Amino acid sequence: MTLPLSEGEWYFRRDDRTRRVPAINGFNNFKVGIAVSNEVKNDFQCQIMTWIIGNILARWCRHITLQIPKDMISSLNLAKGRDFSNSIQRSLLNIDPYLTLEFDKVDENSLDGVCVIGNPDVQFSEKAIWIDCDGWLAGMGIFPRERSYGREKSKNIAGASLAACLGCSELFRRATSKAPIKDKEVWYSLWDLKKSADKNKLKNPPYVDSLEFGHVHQPGCGAVGSSLDYLLALTNWNGTIDLVDFDKVALSNCNRSLAFTADQAVHEVPKVEACEEILSFNPAIRTRKFLYDYSEFISQGNFFAPPPDLILCLANQGTVWADIQHNLPPVVLHATTTPNWGVNFGRHIPKREWCILCRFSLEIKRLHGFPPECGKGIVEDINSEAPVLGVLPFLSPTAAILLLAEMSKMAFSDYPINANFVEFSFKSSTGNFLASSGEINEGCICRRQDIRTYPDLIKKTKYWRLVN
Repeated sequence: MTLPLSEGEWYFRRDDRTRRVPAINGFNNFKVGIAVSNEVKNDFQCQIMTWIIGNILARWCRHITLQIPKDMISSLNLAKGRDFSNSIQRSLLNIDPYLTLEFDKVDENSLDGVCVIGNPDVQFSEKAIWIDCDGWLAGMGIFPRERSYGREKSKNIAGASLAACLGCSELFRRATSKAPIKDKEVWYSLWDLKKSADKNKLKNPPYVDSLEFGHVHQPGCGAVGSSLDYLLALTNWNGTIDLVDFDKVALSNCNRSLAFTADQAVHEVPKVEACEEILSFNPAIRTRKFLYDYSEFISQGNFFAPPPDLILCLANQGTVWADIQHNLPPVVLHATTTPNWGVNFGRHIPKREWCILCRFSLEIKRLHGFPPECGKGIVEDINSEAPVLGVLPFLSPTAAILLLAEMSKMAFSDYPINANFVEFSFKSSTGNFLASSGEINEGCICRRQDIRTYPDLIKKTKYWRLVN
């Protein structure tokens, strides 16, 4: 595509939110090489790692070399049955029309950073990193890679997607002169949020490939919401999603959402339409779109038409947090990025865990001038804009992956598996999960909402069994 913007103006506006992160500079001219193992030809998870890391890299890196087997057919919903190289080229150039993209052998001497995907066909120097995955597991390390592993034939995209984020974050660290990883091997399990230097010590149970997630309300189709929809399009799951957002895609959104393209930003396409478009690649997921905020969505009688089995709160405008809790919701999941190389994930099972107002009490106090003593009424917007914070390109996809993993686990009888609040931080050269179980705040409305007051329609929803 041809942009009605010069190359300089495109990058200046696209990278605005990246540049706002303190002490971030120098990534403009960083050249990356991605060497993909030959196993990618017949391995779904390896294709996911390649596709996702390419997507995120194209949102900050302006020169990418891809070493990938020729004549390979894609197994992914976004390009199923088509030539993989041609498809990923089209995808990356839709993300950044000015991207320098080469399909060639990766030469460490001519590149600033190298990432190898999967079990390597050849060894590289210690300057190169590798990423790998297996179901719920994601791994990363530096060369020489001392061990290779098998990978179960699974359609679980969680570990593969997190591996892509790990690799992209490490390349970005090097591009911005941060301390590089020194570990030969580190693995993470999205099943129970554990970390180990030995992959075999982590839990990696079977995955429900054909998950039916029910009816979902998704207030918020920004970077996290649209990235989650992008990931859902790559699954075989089915269900219905109500997409609720009044905003349009802007140029500065293109630095961190897996879904948004340059063309959508230039033409200011509504975010709900961009999410609907990407979700259409999974025909088993049905969508309804609402071009207004969640308050209006509720006021127009949509909350019980039909009632949600799950609410994904991925917005922070106005009074959305209070609106959700005042309407006696079912299970609520939420995720946000932080300005300090991290992401947060939260879950609220009614009457068991802190609600979204408990979790964001400090934020509400900062924005609205008082803590959420929500028994006194809906929190009102005081029309004061919060400062626009910087966001790194791999954070929103990581937040979306934590949501996707949590939705996957809801199909298991021993759910919940992990704590109801989790932070994942990339601040160190190897990320860390920080988990805690938040209790309901004294005085918060969720403490005083008696279980008997919940409508029968909510009590009949798919995940209400968790309340008991």
